[in-house]
Amino acid sequence: MIKKPVHGTVKIYLNGKEESEYSVNYSTGEITFMKPPVKDVIITASFEFDVPVRFDTDYLNASIDDYGSNSWNNIPLVEVKF
Repeated sequence: MIKKPVHGTVKIYLNGKEESEYSVNYSTGEITFMKPPVKDVIITASFEFDVPVRFDTDYLNASIDDYGSNSWNNIPLVEVKF
């Protein structure tokens, strides 16, 4: 199950035809149809989604490249499960 879809990116298709009569819960990823799809219809979706993460370290080694320009390489991230 996909959670945290990005607002405005969800598109639902019924038998390949884009559907507009649905709502999206952007916290849970749940789709609710205004009218139930007919039996044996193929439901597909396209969307972007966010993945909650946290830093996997308490220290980030920064590099000062130029005046007002810094960089960080190899920042370790860990996915946060809800």
